[in-house]
Amino acid sequence: MERSTLLKIIIGAVLTMAIVAALLLAVKQKFTENLEEADVSLSEEYSALPEDEALFIMEKDTDPVRCIIRDGEPYLPFDFVTSVFNDGFFWDEDENICFYVLPEAIMKFYAGGKNYHYNGALSSEEVAPVIVENGERFMSMHFCEKYSDVKFSYYEDPARIVANHGSNEYLFYRTVDDAPLHIGPDIKSGVLLTLSADSEIYYISGNAKSSRDFLKVMTADGIFGYVQKKHVGESYYDLRSVAKKKLNGFYCMYDGTVKLGWHLVASEAGNVTYDDVVKRAEGMNVISPTWLKLSSEDGDITSIGSAEYVEKAHEAGLKVWILIDNFDDEVSSHETLANTDSREKLEANLVAETQRLGADGINIDFEALAQKTGIYFVEFLKELSVRCHFAGLTLSVDDYVPSAYRSYYDLETQGKYVDYVILMAYDEHYAGSPTAGSVSSIGYVRDAITNCLEMVNKEHIMVGLPFYTRLWRENAAGVSSEAMTMRNQMDYISENNIELTWDEETAQNYAEFKVGGVVHKMWVEDSRSLSYKLSAAANADIGGVAFWRLGQETDDIWQLINMVFE
Repeated sequence: MERSTLLKIIIGAVLTMAIVAALLLAVKQKFTENLEEADVSLSEEYSALPEDEALFIMEKDTDPVRCIIRDGEPYLPFDFVTSVFNDGFFWDEDENICFYVLPEAIMKFYAGGKNYHYNGALSSEEVAPVIVENGERFMSMHFCEKYSDVKFSYYEDPARIVANHGSNEYLFYRTVDDAPLHIGPDIKSGVLLTLSADSEIYYISGNAKSSRDFLKVMTADGIFGYVQKKHVGESYYDLRSVAKKKLNGFYCMYDGTVKLGWHLVASEAGNVTYDDVVKRAEGMNVISPTWLKLSSEDGDITSIGSAEYVEKAHEAGLKVWILIDNFDDEVSSHETLANTDSREKLEANLVAETQRLGADGINIDFEALAQKTGIYFVEFLKELSVRCHFAGLTLSVDDYVPSAYRSYYDLETQGKYVDYVILMAYDEHYAGSPTAGSVSSIGYVRDAITNCLEMVNKEHIMVGLPFYTRLWRENAAGVSSEAMTMRNQMDYISENNIELTWDEETAQNYAEFKVGGVVHKMWVEDSRSLSYKLSAAANADIGGVAFWRLGQETDDIWQLINMVFE
């Protein structure tokens, strides 16, 4: 073999070996895990996080929220706090005041200040509970935790808050050996930290882009990263929960089943009708005269109450719960309740007038409120409940039956503070209804109670029932009606020889007849129909019943009521 040929062979072999070595090195480098330590701040969650901000991490499926750090204290966005952790915090935007009402206390915080009022007495926190910056509202992490069902853990470098909230089931893994936590779903990405064997990690998501089957996970202290599946064992679900903060219920409830009658009093002279309405109502234990009216947007009220009336009721063994309504169209309920000064003035006026008269409670009858007024109405009830209970007064609220379009009355929150939520289970069909129908069918009453029981404890529920019905008229011009008391209704049926048939659907006697070509319809409210409604209340074991209104019932009704609730 010629020397030149041999040289070529040798050179070729060397080049081949070099290429193979290079390829082997490249392959080794490609599949060799990069264990170089990476800065946690480079991860996508923490990148571009300013020094005065922290990342708030609530749970695996929730996007992180940016929080601010002021004087070493993390502050959470106020709207985030109220939407996720505690909707009991209330903000007066005009005066930058935050309210929080416990069953036993009204707390008032001024934005930026460490001092606050607890039932009027000055107290303080180590940091300002609430602050406002550039029009944005924030709440101290520790203050939120103090009054909410949440546990926060704060870490630095990078600044982050990990929250455990409520009771939730999560998917976990445990590492089977020391496991690098990579910054990305790739072994070539840097390592944020090395998880020791038997470390518990939250599962976040898988990542199909990686041929190495990485899992996206989060550590217990809030570091996000990627770990190879080979480093973890079998997944498992575990329940994590935080003990609920207990609201120390502070109530002034009636001892026994309430049997309330509303007494319509239109003027001071109307108080003399007390004797007439009470003599028929043997067994009634609470009377609620309509004495008070909201008279100005500053929180003023007018009263036609009588201390003599109250004294007479007490002598008869009756409690007196004074009713206030908002039926003056010239006075805006929204303007009154949305302003802190006027709302507090109204609360003080109600308690003062009730005490002046020597009465035992307040009955709130604020109807036709706009949706925007709902949060202010509920705040009013919360604050008033504290004032009432410290004064030894019972607080009840007349509410529409539960429905989606009136959910802003927030019966669930009402039931935590007021003594009684009274469902007005009448006017199922009312004066302006487009079709004729029952004022209070048995289905309407049962649904009202059942739906309310999903939100309010049974002992705090009362159901309001009617001592009246409606006589409907239908012709080509449309539908009209007139209210008719139980007493007048029976006289009308007798005088006109009207035939009644029992309607199973409504559990009422029904009449239909023609007069001069006009169809008349009536769903009769009598002792038989009322017995079904009373039984529904008794079977649900709720706090009591109420009746609109005294003087309209027939003589046999209270005997029936007492028999059902003996």
